[in-house]
Amino acid sequence: MSWKNPPTMMFPKDTSGNVSMIFVILLFPIIMAAGGALDYAMAVNMKTKMQNALDAATTAVCSDPSKSPEATLRDRLSQQISEFGLQLLPEPPEGENQSTPTGSQAIVLNTAFDFNTGSMIPSLQTNMPTTVLNLAGLDSINLGVTTSISCGAKRLELSLVLDVTGSMGSTVNGSTKLSSMKTAANDVFDIFENNMQLGAARIALVPFSEAVNVGPTLAPLVRGNVPSTKTFQKWNGDTRTWNLTTCVTGRTGSQAYTDSAPGSGSYVSPMYKSSSCKPSQQIVPLTNDVANLRAVVNGFSASGATAGHVGTAWGWYLLSESWGSLFPQESQPEPVNEDELIKATIIMTDGVYNRQYCEGVRDSYINCYSPNGNSLTQAAALCTAMKAKGIIVYAVGFGLSENSSTAQGLKNCASDDSKWFFPYDGTELRAAFQSIGQQLAAGQAGQAIINQ
Repeated sequence: MSWKNPPTMMFPKDTSGNVSMIFVILLFPIIMAAGGALDYAMAVNMKTKMQNALDAATTAVCSDPSKSPEATLRDRLSQQISEFGLQLLPEPPEGENQSTPTGSQAIVLNTAFDFNTGSMIPSLQTNMPTTVLNLAGLDSINLGVTTSISCGAKRLELSLVLDVTGSMGSTVNGSTKLSSMKTAANDVFDIFENNMQLGAARIALVPFSEAVNVGPTLAPLVRGNVPSTKTFQKWNGDTRTWNLTTCVTGRTGSQAYTDSAPGSGSYVSPMYKSSSCKPSQQIVPLTNDVANLRAVVNGFSASGATAGHVGTAWGWYLLSESWGSLFPQESQPEPVNEDELIKATIIMTDGVYNRQYCEGVRDSYINCYSPNGNSLTQAAALCTAMKAKGIIVYAVGFGLSENSSTAQGLKNCASDDSKWFFPYDGTELRAAFQSIGQQLAAGQAGQAIINQ
C-alpha cells in the first residue's frame, strides 16, 4: 500500500537555543545602557566639579590685583582642579593652538580679560575617559563648562602719611625703623601695582616730621601771600628773624578742620626757620607711577620732631576734590562716590605728637601758644572730620605702647577696630601694611558671577 500524500508528522520544536541567543543579543545593550548610565553619572559629577572650580578661580580674578587676570585664573584653576584629578595644560606658545586634552588633562580657553567692561568669559574643557562605553567605541566624553564674571572693581585713591622723624632712624631687631617702613610701603605698592598700571588705583605720599614739605610750586598757592621773613620774640625776650620755607604747618580759623580749598581766610600756615625745614622730602600727589613712588620712598631720610596733625591734614587734602585744581590733572582727586571709589589714608607714626605752631614758628620757641591746641588734639579733630567725608582711616603706631596717649589717639582716629595696628618690629610692620593692602584690595575688587 502506498501513500500519495503521506501524513505530516507532528513533532514539537526545540526553542531553548533561541532564548539563549536572544538573551545574549539583548545582554550587550542592557550592559551598555547600565554602563552608559554610570558613565553619564560620572560625567555629570565631573562637570559639576569643573563648574565650581571655574567659578571659584574666576572670582579670584577680581580679588587678587597683584598679578594679571589671566595669570590669576590659571594659577587658581590649576589648584582647584588638581583636587579632583585633573591637570591643567600649560598655555601654548604664541601663535600655536591649544592642545586637545586627553586622559586627566584639561584646558582653559578664552582667558582674555576685557578691561573696558571688567569682565572675563573663560571656559574649561576636558575629555573624560569612559569605563563601560569604551566597549562600544566611545572612549571618552567631552565635557566643557563656561562662566562669565563681571568685576565690579572700585577705583582707589590712597594716601600714605609716613613718619620720617629722627626717631625713625633708631634700630629694632637689627633694622632701622625707617628701613622697615620703606619695605612695608613697597609691599603696598606691590599689592596695587597691577591696578595702578590699569588706571584703577592711585597713591599719594605725605612724608612728615616737624612739618610737611609741599615744594616751591605748591607752597605759594596754599599759604597765600606771606612775608619772606618772620621776626619774632622768644620766651626770654630775645628777637629772631627766620626765613620762609617750602614747608607748611597747620590751618587756623573756621576752616582749620575742613578740606575746603585754601584761599582768603583758609590758607595753610607757612613755616619759618633759621635753616632748611624738615622733612626735605616733598609730598607726592595722587599718581599711578609706581616707579616714582618707590624711588621717593626709598630716598626717605629721618630727621626732625613730630607734627602728626600736619601729616594727617595733608593725607586728607591730597584726597579732597576741593583741592584738585592745585594739582596736575592726572593727580586731581575724584568726587566722593562710595559706590565706585574708595578713598583711604594710612597714617603711620612711631612717636609722640609733640610739635605745633603759632604764626609759622613752633610754639615752644615763640612767645605765643598754638591757637588750635596741641598736635594730638588737632589730629583727632581732623580724623573725625575726614571720616565724616567718607575717608577710610588706617592708623599704625610703630613701636608704640597701646597704653600711650598717642596710641589711644590713633585708635580713635582709625575708622574702626580692624583698622589700627601697633607693630613692634619690621616684620610686624610689614604684616600690618600687607593686611591693610589686602583689606583695601578686597574692598576695591567686588565681583559677580553673571552667567554659568
